[in-house]
Amino acid sequence: MGSVFDNCNDSCGWVAGIVAAVAYGCFGVPIKETAHLDVHPLILQSYKTGTMFVCCWWVMSMGVDVSFTPWGILSGFLWVLGGTAGIYAIRLAGMAVSVGTWASVMICVNFVWGILIFREPVASIYGTMGAFGLLGCGLVGMSWNASPPQRSAERSQLIPSTSTERLKVEETTASGVVSKRRQVDKRRVELAGSGDQAATEEAHQALTRSNSYDSVQEGINKDDADDDNYDTPNPSSRVMLLGVNMTRHQAGLCGAVFNGIMSGSSLLPLHFAKKQGFGGARYMISYSTGALLSNGIIWCCFVGMKWREVSATNVPGSVAMQTYASLPSWHCKKLWLPGVTAGLLLTIAMFGTILSTTYLGQGIGNSIVQSKILISGLWGIFWYKEVSGLGKIVKWFISAALSVMGIICLSYERLHAIHKEG
Repeated sequence: MGSVFDNCNDSCGWVAGIVAAVAYGCFGVPIKETAHLDVHPLILQSYKTGTMFVCCWWVMSMGVDVSFTPWGILSGFLWVLGGTAGIYAIRLAGMAVSVGTWASVMICVNFVWGILIFREPVASIYGTMGAFGLLGCGLVGMSWNASPPQRSAERSQLIPSTSTERLKVEETTASGVVSKRRQVDKRRVELAGSGDQAATEEAHQALTRSNSYDSVQEGINKDDADDDNYDTPNPSSRVMLLGVNMTRHQAGLCGAVFNGIMSGSSLLPLHFAKKQGFGGARYMISYSTGALLSNGIIWCCFVGMKWREVSATNVPGSVAMQTYASLPSWHCKKLWLPGVTAGLLLTIAMFGTILSTTYLGQGIGNSIVQSKILISGLWGIFWYKEVSGLGKIVKWFISAALSVMGIICLSYERLHAIHKEG
């Protein structure tokens, strides 16, 4: 049985690249929705990686044989490192500016490796450089104009005031019900005091139950209030990154740059895997398996670091239990839906990127996917309101037009090169 991709050519690469760009541009939306939760980036990355591993096997239904290549493990390791930093960037610096930053970095990585080192076919090196320049300027322009002011960026991460108001209403309602219940039970004790012993004992039991319910309810309300207060980031907060004190926005940009380097390099092994027959859809299972293994290795290193920190404290008790207690929460009830949704979108995006890179090459195929900033920018501007002011929005669309022109020029360079070879 043959694969549905056996007859694929450059057309498959262009379609796959567009689909990947749309999926990539949208995958940050569910991640952004978790900004009010204190979630470690490795937790979200684990949701993404696990979902991609589960979904990668659907390529078997398209006639793709199950096969593995060590190049996929290397790709997965680079992707997991970059993806974890990407989540960190979105949560700290915002969606539009983060995606724009790492897309720009990935353009540079793709050009250097694909065009200059791998010597992938293009009609003219100078024309290709001009096309990359247009695309890069457009991406930088979109990123720059989508970057909100510092105060606006920090304010956008605050939870809506309606959440706090709703909490206060629930607390008031709950406390009111408990207060009324306690008053009724006290009255029953007073009335039963002059009656028989059984009625008096029953009234005392009712009052005890009310006091117990009151204590539990007050504890629940306190926990909810503590959670909401903890989830709300301090607008003036700063973070430590590798021992350097910086603003949340600066730390997010650092994460975006690191993601651009790692993710931009994650499909470089595909160049060598294609020579062994592992290009296109056949690479997906190896890639996902490598990502899962890499995610597990990172978790082992993370737990080992926590174990060492706990051991150094010399606190009495089980080191294993203390280490477990120090690990970040998975927030399953609140994260399973956005985590799985992000994983599904990322699976589609990665599959499209692999196809696009296989048929169009690292330089052009992976660079076309970076037009995802068009999608993420629209989300950031019109849905999250990360950008305000007509001037900035107009400049963003002008930059978007430059990016589209760059993509068109790249397609011309690719098609013209194929025509010459033909």
